[in-house]
Amino acid sequence: MDRLYRSSTNRVIGGVCGGLAEYFKVDAEIVRILFVTLAIMFSGTGLPVYLLLWLFIPEREAAFADTDDSIRHNVDDIKSTFGEFRQRHWGNANSSDRLLIGGAILVGVGLLLLLRNLNVLGFFNDLWPLGVIAVGILILIQNIKK
Repeated sequence: MDRLYRSSTNRVIGGVCGGLAEYFKVDAEIVRILFVTLAIMFSGTGLPVYLLLWLFIPEREAAFADTDDSIRHNVDDIKSTFGEFRQRHWGNANSSDRLLIGGAILVGVGLLLLLRNLNVLGFFNDLWPLGVIAVGILILIQNIKK
């Protein structure tokens, strides 16, 4: 049986889903949907699983003497990927904008959790997907206007 590698051609973030799809001979989109489903349905489980797989599964073209070299390479790959993402999406924003956005997110999440703990927002457990959809729609509208 073939070895499991991260894909260097079929990758959106780290090539983990593409590599798993090549290994199991299924469509990569199915694997990506499974990771998103894990992240949503099981309290974010898909994200740490993805990061661990990214850390421990070697890249196909990379040849290393031992596992330590492979993990070091994967850590560097994770750092560079997140650095590119940060530069692409936050490169033109100054630090006060980032702090303002981060603070607003923390206040919003804290307010929702407080209201839920006080049983003011008891239906939050059932309706939180609507909030996620609403935020997504607002982001899409903002990007369309640009």
